[in-house]
Amino acid sequence: MELNLDAPTSEVTEGGSSEIAVTQPSGVTVPERDILRQDCWTQALYAFGTAAIFERRAQILGRRLKGLAFLGIAVPLTIGGVVRSFSGALQYLEFALWIAGLASLAQLILTAWSLINRWQDHHAYALASMVDNHKIAQKYEHLGKNPPGHLTEFKFRQELLNAESSTCDSLDYQQELSDKERRRGMRVALRQYQLPCAGCREVPKSLKATNCDVCGQF
Repeated sequence: MELNLDAPTSEVTEGGSSEIAVTQPSGVTVPERDILRQDCWTQALYAFGTAAIFERRAQILGRRLKGLAFLGIAVPLTIGGVVRSFSGALQYLEFALWIAGLASLAQLILTAWSLINRWQDHHAYALASMVDNHKIAQKYEHLGKNPPGHLTEFKFRQELLNAESSTCDSLDYQQELSDKERRRGMRVALRQYQLPCAGCREVPKSLKATNCDVCGQF
């Protein structure tokens, strides 16, 4: 859950270095280290959700490409089989070839559509982004669970990870993610980390879509 942070105050750590703390409206002072750890878990949530989005895309595009490859083999075999099967029955051969011709035309249209929409390229990118975002999520998780002893090192490692995440995000944004994909990704991530949704305030138990504007309607 997100902290509701107010103006920062300063406190001294055991090592003698000054560490920023933040006072919430409730009067509770939160050490900066805890805020950094929470930010790591928040970024892990987003990265995991993004990985789920591209994993889903890769699955859908993979099925389409397999279907197209199947048609590329099945249609010529069908035409050859039709000619061979009905070569002695000319009254049926013309009709069979007409059906086979429609199948061939459908394959040609689908192939052209896949090339225009770059299914192969998008499938390859989705697989790569899925892996990259999973790695980023794992790195944030590790940093959140095992923060360095010195706050300066903690900030440095987090900044490096933020830069890596930002580079990945800038490429992912070019893939035109839909609102439905984002909501599904959020639900997958919330279920993974067992966190309540900011919209419906519920911890997702499954991937079944709900009416929530944040983690549903996909």
